[in-house]
Amino acid sequence: MALMNEAWRAAMVGTSPVERGRAKDRAALEWLWRWGWSSASTTDLAVSNRRGVVKRLVDRKLIKYYDTEGYRDLYYPPRVIILTQLGIDYLSETHDVSTLRKPTAEHVAWHQLRHDHAAQFWTAKKISEGVIKDYVTPREMARKSTNGAKQPDCIWIMPDGSKIGLEIELTYKKAYEKHMMVSKMTALLESGTVDSIIIVTRSDATAKAFRRLIAPGARRARWLRWQRKYEPVEGVEDEAPGWLIDKITIELLP
Repeated sequence: MALMNEAWRAAMVGTSPVERGRAKDRAALEWLWRWGWSSASTTDLAVSNRRGVVKRLVDRKLIKYYDTEGYRDLYYPPRVIILTQLGIDYLSETHDVSTLRKPTAEHVAWHQLRHDHAAQFWTAKKISEGVIKDYVTPREMARKSTNGAKQPDCIWIMPDGSKIGLEIELTYKKAYEKHMMVSKMTALLESGTVDSIIIVTRSDATAKAFRRLIAPGARRARWLRWQRKYEPVEGVEDEAPGWLIDKITIELLP
């Protein structure tokens, strides 16, 4: 993995500008392959912390722009980029591209673009800051959750080898959604898939609600779907274990 971290920089010592440029190109293509799509600014942030890499790859027809529709903000880009077949062929010279489905515009989850791009942005930011060593994208995770565990929006692999599950919460959550999310995060931690979880949100109310739900002994309803809606199971509640509050961090987005 050609992350632009300290190990990569050390490996690049003594190499020519051309060799460093090629390494950044392949890192950008690998980023796009692993996520399926991204934005130009986030890809540049992940692989070089400066603009220019994506433009070079577009000029070489290794990636292609696709316009988006909707409200524009930090997490909703005006365009996304996806590998072309030429880009996949170029990447296949140094990477195994047989393990994941070929990314196309049809495979982009346009209805949750803002949410998914936020996960990419925060992963790229932590890479550029040298905080994380590697990551696992939703494309790379198992297709189905096990034992009721929630699939994170990304898994960050830290320098010490520990794994942090990233959860992006940008929209309002109803009571049953918050309760079920805490249950699934608890199962995810108990499964050993991740060692801890970070929830990032823009809502102070959402942050406070989750802090209450993960407090030791906090009780929450257990919910079942009945006739297209969720209903609490009468007389049945789940309780937050004492260790949960030490395993889940909640961070407010700017």
